Amino acid sequence: MHTDFSDDQIEYAGRLLNHREQLDDREVQEWLEHPENRAVLDQLARTRQELDKRDFSALKANEWKVLKNQLHLSKTRVLRLWMSVAATVVLGVGIGVWFGLQQEKNLPLAGNSLSETEILPGKRVAFLTLADGQKVELGKGNIRLDDGKVVTILNDSVDGLYYTTLETHDEPLKEEYNSLKIPVGGFYKLVLSDGTKVWLNADSELKYPVRFVGGKREVYLKGEGYFQVSKDSCRQFIVHLQNSEITVLGTAFNVSAYEDEAHVYTTLEEGRVAFYSRQNKQRILLKPGMQSDMEVATGKTVVSEVDPSLYSAWIEGRFVFQSLDLESILRQLQRWYDFEVFFQQQEVKNYRFRGVLSRDMDIRQALDIIEETTDLKFDIKGKTILVRK
Repeated sequence: MHTDFSDDQIEYAGRLLNHREQLDDREVQEWLEHPENRAVLDQLARTRQELDKRDFSALKANEWKVLKNQLHLSKTRVLRLWMSVAATVVLGVGIGVWFGLQQEKNLPLAGNSLSETEILPGKRVAFLTLADGQKVELGKGNIRLDDGKVVTILNDSVDGLYYTTLETHDEPLKEEYNSLKIPVGGFYKLVLSDGTKVWLNADSELKYPVRFVGGKREVYLKGEGYFQVSKDSCRQFIVHLQNSEITVLGTAFNVSAYEDEAHVYTTLEEGRVAFYSRQNKQRILLKPGMQSDMEVATGKTVVSEVDPSLYSAWIEGRFVFQSLDLESILRQLQRWYDFEVFFQQQEVKNYRFRGVLSRDMDIRQALDIIEETTDLKFDIKGKTILVRK
């Protein structure tokens, strides 16, 4: 197959790999039906990985130019299928061992065959609860809610939920709260009335004012969210978590605060935030590239330097595991794929892995890679997975 692809093909493949959540599902499916499109996607994915085998952050502008040049120059090279939108996998046991980089894998493309299991990848879906208690399911189409006074709520099946505030000279109103709940197996994007953008991961919930009133902007998060906070030097933006809170003026950061996890992680990408632990009255100022790790049971918080892009990769359609134990990995996958898991031998929970996989891939493909690099077996029946040696 020739590889003299058009600029449009290359640009779209790049968007598919890095910003899958911004694309329409039907459009992606139609694009993948063309063999040449799948070929450019496969080759682009491999070339990107060859550029930097250990850094899985988003593509930088200069890297993107290199990728495009390499794709056009490689006219006679035939690549085996290494990675695709359905199989972005580099997974290995232990620390520093990347099995996927030494051996190529022939994996089926998404959309080529029906899944053999009831366990499917998550999708764009959410449930909105309005101030009057009315509940609206989002993700199936466009919706407009207008109170005729100060706020218009728009939902787009591709871009997500938007709040827009109308100009008014009325006296300040009391805050009315909406909440957006993301079920297991879902994700959603939200734009608040001040322009702040929030991406919510599976099994998460955000409570927020329809319109911010007063000297503070306060929201309440359960689960995981990525925030791009609009700057407002007069009003702090505060994210309330379990036993903690984050205060910012304008910044971009990821927060993981699931109630079934023992730690709350705040990872700063841009700007500055102050993380506060209510239990031990500890306040820590974070700078870009820093992560706070609060132990929920004690409130004790430690700070380390990290690559922030690894912790926000989920908004770009990727799981990234950094020497993570199998139990924690499967817990992340459970929220996205919605399944139950049982371990026949408890010691396998501590097997450690590191690598990257696409959130669009079939669960069986991910488990097959683990099976091939370990002595583990995964038996799937319905929506239940049994892990055994």
